[in-house]
Amino acid sequence: MFKRHDLSVYAIVAIMVLSVLPLGCQKAAETASASGGKAKLEATTWPGTMPADVPKFTYGKITAVSESTSPQGTNVFVEVMDVSLADFDKYQSALTSAGWKIASVTKTEDNMLLNATKEKKTLVVSLDGRGDKWLEGSISYTEEK
Repeated sequence: MFKRHDLSVYAIVAIMVLSVLPLGCQKAAETASASGGKAKLEATTWPGTMPADVPKFTYGKITAVSESTSPQGTNVFVEVMDVSLADFDKYQSALTSAGWKIASVTKTEDNMLLNATKEKKTLVVSLDGRGDKWLEGSISYTEEK
């Protein structure tokens, strides 16, 4: 699926995401390039590059966004916090309404995971925490070329 040089792009993205987390709600944007791809990091808003068929995640608070492209595809990663169990269920319904196939849903005492697919696209929603108010999580979108 992804080649070795793609891993370097994702490593850059991960480093950028971790470096922006202390900024909280401040607006930050960074772009980095690696062989065969680009990575961009922007915090606090739903990414405008997210395809229209991916429902906007309007729950909780967005704390970081990273985007990367390579010859093999595109990845957009949105980090969120203060999301509830009800929000998770509403987003699952929004995905289904937008034509996404829910491949799997896992709910445990301290983790919720949803995997959805549509054509060559994959969306993963992962939330960690306890009780109704979940502390943090992410929405990861991948599209293969």
